[in-house]
Amino acid sequence: MRISVILMVAILAVAGCKSETSSNAVDDTDLCGASGLQSLVGQPFSEDAFSGDWRVIRPGLAVTQEYIAERLNVEVDENDIIVRINCG
Repeated sequence: MRISVILMVAILAVAGCKSETSSNAVDDTDLCGASGLQSLVGQPFSEDAFSGDWRVIRPGLAVTQEYIAERLNVEVDENDIIVRINCG
């Protein structure tokens, strides 16, 4: 009987650790809005096209490596053509 009680407590403890997927969960993969700006890839860079928290990354430019999900990264080539837009 004692083993059954211990086993039942252990099962309930493990069951309590199960994570539930909520329909209210926030999709943080595009908090900066990069998906809506992909049409700008291949176009000349212009500061007027962007708002909010963003940065331009030029070839050879040193940038910080911290990931900020709400920040938009705009990578350009040596001719100021946008080659990549992503969050970070």
